[in-house]
Amino acid sequence: MRRVHAFVVLVVSCVLLTGCDFDVYQLPLPGGTDVGDDAITVKAEFRDVLDLVPKSTVKVNDVSVGEVTEVELDGQHALVTMKLRNDVDLPDNTTAEIRQTSLLGEKFVSLAAPTNDTSTGELGDGDTIRLADTGRNPEVEEVLGALSLLPDPLRGLAARAVASPRLFNLTISNVPGPDFPLYMLGAELIEAHPVVPIAQNHALSMGIFGYLGRLHFGFYADPHAFPEASELPAAFDAALRELLLPPGVQRRRGRSRGRPLSSPSPAVA
Repeated sequence: MRRVHAFVVLVVSCVLLTGCDFDVYQLPLPGGTDVGDDAITVKAEFRDVLDLVPKSTVKVNDVSVGEVTEVELDGQHALVTMKLRNDVDLPDNTTAEIRQTSLLGEKFVSLAAPTNDTSTGELGDGDTIRLADTGRNPEVEEVLGALSLLPDPLRGLAARAVASPRLFNLTISNVPGPDFPLYMLGAELIEAHPVVPIAQNHALSMGIFGYLGRLHFGFYADPHAFPEASELPAAFDAALRELLLPPGVQRRRGRSRGRPLSSPSPAVA
């Protein structure tokens, strides 16, 4: 009898829910960001929102300041509506980026002042962040697909970095240098290792500088996001050895224990 009663209740509930305008995202949920009674509404245009859904968090400098209330299609792009705390201090030309809390974590919207342009005005109620100022981080599938193209010695290091709590971006800068010697105060320049500053939320930057027919590398890493940074020079040296192998020669698995290549060793800071 109890089973029949429970079944009837379930059927009636389903009929009632399907017969009315019901939206699960309108249900009150525990937790979440408290935006107060005087929250402002801001919209952002995205070419791709991935799997961002209503109730997703909105953050500024990794601090929760609001939540997504609606995700809809507006012509050829997505339009995301957000409610933010009234005390959020952001310029009118704020940028918006869809990021991920961890490798398999939830998506959220990150708002920030522009890094390249001068901040102007103030972000207010009813403002819209345009397509030119929005973007997204690479998806896990895209990152793992790129990792599969790396040589074996670098693949393991890169995979562990991807699995770190902070999803990172890699910056690579290649600057072709002169093919003639340079001098300073009568002394000839032998090596020149480039410096590529680490941007915010980046774990690793790599600079490549060509000089006198040789390549000089400079690596700069955040040890908190990339704890294996000290292993990078040896892994990179092993990867170069692998690339120099003649066609048909079987490559060795594992880390290289041989002497370094004759080319200048990478510099890690």
